[in-house]
Amino acid sequence: MTSAHKNKKVDFNYSGETLNIHVVTDGMGLEELEADWRRLTDTLSVFSSYEWIQSYWHHLGSGNLFILVVRCNGAARCIAPFAVTRCRFLGIPYKRIQFIGTEPSGTSPLNPLNRIFAIDHRIGWANKANFIALPEDAYLTGAVASFLAKNKHLWDILDLREIQDNSPYMEYFHKELSKGNARSHIVAGDPSAYIELSKDYQTYVKSRSKNIRKNIQVCTKRLHKAGRGEFITITTPEEVIEALPSIKKLEQASWKNNDGVGAFSNTERELFHCTLAEALARDDRFILFLLKSKKGDILTYYYSFLYGDTLYLHNTAFDIKARKCSPGIIAFLKVVEWGFDQGLARVVIGRGGQYYKNAYRTGTTARSWHFIFRDSVLMRLLATVELGILPWLRAKKKALSTNSVNT
Repeated sequence: MTSAHKNKKVDFNYSGETLNIHVVTDGMGLEELEADWRRLTDTLSVFSSYEWIQSYWHHLGSGNLFILVVRCNGAARCIAPFAVTRCRFLGIPYKRIQFIGTEPSGTSPLNPLNRIFAIDHRIGWANKANFIALPEDAYLTGAVASFLAKNKHLWDILDLREIQDNSPYMEYFHKELSKGNARSHIVAGDPSAYIELSKDYQTYVKSRSKNIRKNIQVCTKRLHKAGRGEFITITTPEEVIEALPSIKKLEQASWKNNDGVGAFSNTERELFHCTLAEALARDDRFILFLLKSKKGDILTYYYSFLYGDTLYLHNTAFDIKARKCSPGIIAFLKVVEWGFDQGLARVVIGRGGQYYKNAYRTGTTARSWHFIFRDSVLMRLLATVELGILPWLRAKKKALSTNSVNT
């Protein structure tokens, strides 16, 4: 996370405007952007917020900061929150630029196939990434692309993950880069599930399948019979800080900790999630939902973000001793009901193929990974491996695993 270069300013002409591109490469420069960042991210997601980026970089960031700020008459109008990492492919070094927060950090170690090529396809914590600009200034991402096209010595691959499909920001970005010799590839990512909170909670429950409705009734009865089911929302910074050690303990007793995918499964992730929770709670954008037993034990929790009219369910775990009562499903439905009561528009469940996400979602948002390679022999080879050979090998491996299970 150290910086190899000092922050600098480059005068730039784009689309008839005289602009400045500021290159921010150290933590102090990031902190100085806080006011502009907050002004520009009001309509974006929590994963583009200053709290997310700053906390992530401080505790989990890798490589060097490479934040590009487009200014006009001194005012910041577009921010590209990048980091640049030096990687190796077959022993040869190259530079990869990614959005901060999407670089891999939230999953288990690399499989042997990817280790051979030193390629990392693990998914980071962010569920959505983007450039930071007001909608009317989306075209300024083209200025960022133009700057990168004129400074190709700074990068070899632009690896932009977790981008919402049909993003106008990416449209302008690709349009500008296509004028050069860069090679672009777009790969479908995991869709993000959500629940649209239209009408009311009872109408939503009735819209679920007969089996799901029956399952809800059975789980609710079991929970009441066991004398459990106090639903609590925690929002103040002091209460959040007090509750975090308890949910950490609950998660560390779950399968997530063993698989290395938990929010608290190592010191860096724990510090990131604790810092982030406190920072967002002070801005009324964090909610911790708890389902407790009558004895006061936490049966399950949802570590969540409230951003505008959208609630993001980021992390959860449950007490394995209470699994017969399905406390996770009960708490999940309580959270959805709370969202209806608060007049929210949507609950974002996130990506992944868990049963409850498929059973309770009302829709999904498509995500994609944008790979842009410099036109060189090494990058052509890397593109062939990353986008052709490795996916083919993974598909073959998956097919063999499926066949072995069926036989």
